[in-house]
Amino acid sequence: MTELFNNWLFIFPIFFLVYWFSLRWKRINNVLLFLFGILIYSWGNIERGVLLVILTLVDFLLVKYIYPVDKYRKAALIAGIFINLSTWLFFKYLFIDNPLAETFPFPIGISFYMLRKISYLVDNYRKPENIPCDFIEYGLFVSFFPQILSGPIEKPDVFLHQLRNRRTIQLQNYIDAAQLIIWG
Repeated sequence: MTELFNNWLFIFPIFFLVYWFSLRWKRINNVLLFLFGILIYSWGNIERGVLLVILTLVDFLLVKYIYPVDKYRKAALIAGIFINLSTWLFFKYLFIDNPLAETFPFPIGISFYMLRKISYLVDNYRKPENIPCDFIEYGLFVSFFPQILSGPIEKPDVFLHQLRNRRTIQLQNYIDAAQLIIWG
């Protein structure tokens, strides 16, 4: 049975069906996308997913609760950038020759992930009105699985705007996507 669940050709269609049936409820839909992004990121090693959630939570708390206090805004921005860059540097350069590397595999796409988080911190420092309503929106921005490994890094307000709009199903889009998948 576990071999069946290890097969992405089985898991992705199930996710797609659940996602499709939940389109009417934007909140449930966003939670599903967030959880699936975490699942993909932590595939094969749960510690990567835990790292993703912890770092996402730290940035969210900085922006949501410390950015609004004017005297702490700049310090919060510097702290957020420092945390993200030091995590990236640790895994990119110091982690390779570390004995810990044998028990905790290198996080996939960490460079892109950290740049996406830093772009969010800087954008919200410049435009505080873009602060998301909740952790799920921000978590989905960071862990959106079609982009987490390859990009592009886009402005947070563009992505969050798409999250807040109603999603519709257009049959032609699915036909086009299926053709691209088959040709790929």
